[in-house]
Amino acid sequence: MKVSRGRVNMMLRQYSIVVALAVSAAASAQTMTVWDAAYNLEAYAFSGASQDLQSWTNNSTGAQQNFFHQIDAFASQGSSTVHSFASVGWNCTPTTLDVQLVACWDSVDNGAGNSAHLLSQLWLGINLDIPNIVTTSALFDLPNSWAEIDFWNGINWVLLVDRNQIHSYSALWGPGDYRLRAERHYDPMGSSTGCAPWDFHMTAQAIPEPATMLALGAGLAAVVRRRRKTPNA
Repeated sequence: MKVSRGRVNMMLRQYSIVVALAVSAAASAQTMTVWDAAYNLEAYAFSGASQDLQSWTNNSTGAQQNFFHQIDAFASQGSSTVHSFASVGWNCTPTTLDVQLVACWDSVDNGAGNSAHLLSQLWLGINLDIPNIVTTSALFDLPNSWAEIDFWNGINWVLLVDRNQIHSYSALWGPGDYRLRAERHYDPMGSSTGCAPWDFHMTAQAIPEPATMLALGAGLAAVVRRRRKTPNA
């Protein structure tokens, strides 16, 4: 049975539409959300006898998909000055999660003996509605900073990705609750200016549910049936 080129092109367009609809359905069904978070920040600054000790703890932020909080500490003695700050922030979309823990200081030490203590700790709850291929990448220096991911098995939290794996990781995750635990620690001294970076990025690529795959198969079957019914060109 011969089929004209025009008919073949039409069938290919029809199948492309079916595929596009299936992929669109999978994407629209996907939801990665932050369901709660807790964090602790410390920023201490010391310059001779002068000191400033700042701290902040939040045990529940609620379902904040975008969040940022920074605390600052200042100290000075004579011409010596210190400014230190610690922050926590994240941005979550249905397909990506970006997290930053920042520890920075700016110190001019003219003999006072400047120093600082900076700490950022985060516990971030994440939910996936459907199966996803999850990929993570992270930038931090062990042992002063680290990150790990747990999953909830219905009874307790179980370690899923440890601090050595999280720098470059990819696996299939099922729907459910997950938890990112992270810490950034920095204790500089003397005269210097800079930040100790801590960056985390996660992507979630939806795996089509069985209903979506059935729709895709039905569309393909329809195209095949139509081709079989096509008269000779």
